[in-house]
Amino acid sequence: MKKFFVIVIAIILAITIASAGCIGNPENVNPAPVIKVTDHKNGVYYFDAVGDNYMNTLSAFISTHPELRYVSATSDNRGVGGVYDSSRTQGYIVVFEPRGDCCCTNLSTK
Repeated sequence: MKKFFVIVIAIILAITIASAGCIGNPENVNPAPVIKVTDHKNGVYYFDAVGDNYMNTLSAFISTHPELRYVSATSDNRGVGGVYDSSRTQGYIVVFEPRGDCCCTNLSTK
């Protein structure tokens, strides 16, 4: 019985050590490569990247722009004839707003 528990503990320890390398080094937290981010004014930005490059660039952008709050994002969806085709996505349109007081005082509440 004692031998059984030693084997079970050894197996659990081996699995834990083997998986620690994967958990400690996720690929999507690497420094973002230089990606073009275009400011189209009024809080609209275009991120010329997809996949991990987009996510890393967005994360880096947010950390370097604490004055902005993320609002929404959508792919540029370069599908043909209105049919969505994710393989044609070249980048993302991202909208931010200033933190603090609402800048939308010109909106009508009628």
